[in-house]
Amino acid sequence: MTGFLENRFPRPDLPAEVAGIVVLGGAFDTRVARTRGVPEVNEAADRVTASLALARRYPDARVLYSGGVAAVFEEDIPETE
Repeated sequence: MTGFLENRFPRPDLPAEVAGIVVLGGAFDTRVARTRGVPEVNEAADRVTASLALARRYPDARVLYSGGVAAVFEEDIPETE
């Protein structure tokens, strides 16, 4: 469903300047990261790579990563640790 919505709207041209970049969480597999002790990305890793590219393009912009917890019914580590 997300893919359909993403493809439905064309990407706009990027502005010359931006003040901030908001990155939605969900790119890290916190269950795997918890057991391995290192960050592990999932099928939404493009969020991380796109935010890195935008941060490099707009070095004065502030970046906000809205990390969450992957688990719904169990205890897990947050993405932002």
